[in-house]
Amino acid sequence: MTLQKANEKRIENFLAKQIRHNGKILSMREFMDSLIADGYSPRAKAEQKVGHPSSRQTFRWNNEQQREHQIKRALGGTVLKYSMVSSDGSFYDIEKIAYDYVIEKMGGVNVKPETMCFAIFNSPSSLRGGKRERCVAVYSRTVATEEQRVRSMLSTDFTHYDLVWFGEATSQKEALELAEG
Repeated sequence: MTLQKANEKRIENFLAKQIRHNGKILSMREFMDSLIADGYSPRAKAEQKVGHPSSRQTFRWNNEQQREHQIKRALGGTVLKYSMVSSDGSFYDIEKIAYDYVIEKMGGVNVKPETMCFAIFNSPSSLRGGKRERCVAVYSRTVATEEQRVRSMLSTDFTHYDLVWFGEATSQKEALELAEG
């Protein structure tokens, strides 16, 4: 079996997977079709790959464990999360395969990921044996209005950061390109 056929089979298996929705058993394909019929539209949005710890976790951790998690979050970067959103604000989180199916079903409409505020900063030199690494954090677009707001958000999430660049972008790749150029 070629790689392309294996990928097509994986997509087909995912769309045939059965789920329960409102007391009915539907395939993922039927569920996506019903969401489109109900007026839901696809959305992609960048989020931190490693999320915030719960307050219970934070209170249990000692300083070293909190620092390790901060490093993990800083170096984790961002990832695109996909969802179907209605005009009344309700939404369903979906996987990339379902997102691609919806885009194809809607006639290949060009849906760009939501514009967010990306902050690119250097990790403290004390991390990773003195080697500084580029890290990326993502926040709501409203944070991008002024540098002080970005610095305030970064200081609550990461200690000892060195802000390199901040601005609006749709993906981590785009933000890194804007920071370089």
